[in-house]
Amino acid sequence: MNAMFARFLSSLLPGLLVLTGCASSEADAPTGAVAAEECERLAAVTPDQAAGTTVLVPDNTASHRATGFSAVVTAALVEAQGRGDRLLVMPVDGAGAPPRVARTIALEPAPGDDSPAAAQARKGVVTCVATWARDDLARPTAGGSAVLDIINAAALERPAKVIVLSDGIANVGQFDLDVLGFGAPGDRVAQRLADADAFAPQLSGISLLWNGLGATVPPLPQPVRADLERIWTAVLTKAGATATFDSTSGAALDPLPDLPADPVTVPEVESVALPCDGTEIIIPGVLLFAGESTVLEPGADEVLGEIARQLRARAGARARVDGHAAAYGDDSGRVVKSRLRAEAVKTKLVEFGVAGSRLTTEGWGSTAPLVDEFPGRTHDEAAAARNRRVTVVITEAGCDR
Repeated sequence: MNAMFARFLSSLLPGLLVLTGCASSEADAPTGAVAAEECERLAAVTPDQAAGTTVLVPDNTASHRATGFSAVVTAALVEAQGRGDRLLVMPVDGAGAPPRVARTIALEPAPGDDSPAAAQARKGVVTCVATWARDDLARPTAGGSAVLDIINAAALERPAKVIVLSDGIANVGQFDLDVLGFGAPGDRVAQRLADADAFAPQLSGISLLWNGLGATVPPLPQPVRADLERIWTAVLTKAGATATFDSTSGAALDPLPDLPADPVTVPEVESVALPCDGTEIIIPGVLLFAGESTVLEPGADEVLGEIARQLRARAGARARVDGHAAAYGDDSGRVVKSRLRAEAVKTKLVEFGVAGSRLTTEGWGSTAPLVDEFPGRTHDEAAAARNRRVTVVITEAGCDR
């Protein structure tokens, strides 16, 4: 280690002892401002341009629930540091904002140096990455979340790994979940994107570690989060990439102030009043089932438990459970799937204490859509998502709908 770099590491050491939790006493601890200054000094270390690359994609958009790094993410950064990689911080941005590299960091600030000061500098860099991932350089500049765009841009850097810290709520460009609709089958979404040439060729072969998928403000129901993972898995697989999803998280963090708008459209149960004190409860399919499945998701219990409570409180009421499908596949297949879904809901309501004699089921296929799936003769994925539903029609004794 040359004398200049030795002096540089020595100047960092007091602050780094605090950053890495190694300070020997309170007297050793600098103020927060000094700690930030030490991070900036580490950020100023010039990366080896011949080094490999790891890309960090932080999502500081308003929809993402901010948390500290998970142990899995920290381990991935330490692994990249061990390879001697440089780290590119490429934040998620919104509509019309070009993808950018906010920072280029030398994860290995002291190659070949095994001194205590160098070891502390390495720990300090990994600790500081969490700060750099949320600083002003990583803030979004426009509304929305162009998640696929920044992943494509990250792939152009030919990284050893892309670490994505995002809720995955893409709502900009060709991958817009407000257009495609939650609950859209992942393979169809992936094929649609492939047909639109939405994937960078360099995505093929890329390895991603994804933390925070589905961690939104407001929170997504569990079945929607599970469906979001299936959609992204299908999309990335279609692009030739592989993804590992890390569901753990660090401590909750305060959201950044004054962020551009990034609304999350959360599928919700609707209740419609009917004559004679009747009620029609409309449940989006994505709150109950995954993709084309007829098996209830674990998170469906929350929705169906509340409906069972209502039925138990209305002892004289009966209910008809109707399954509805989107206009995919043949007519008979849609009817069968919608019937099986209705029967699965009935079975769960019985498990929750509703007498089976009070419940009937019907599968309507796609014969009773809520909205037109083919406006302008084009199949509308968001309309299909709305039509993919289960309804529970509750009527009081002596009333016919």
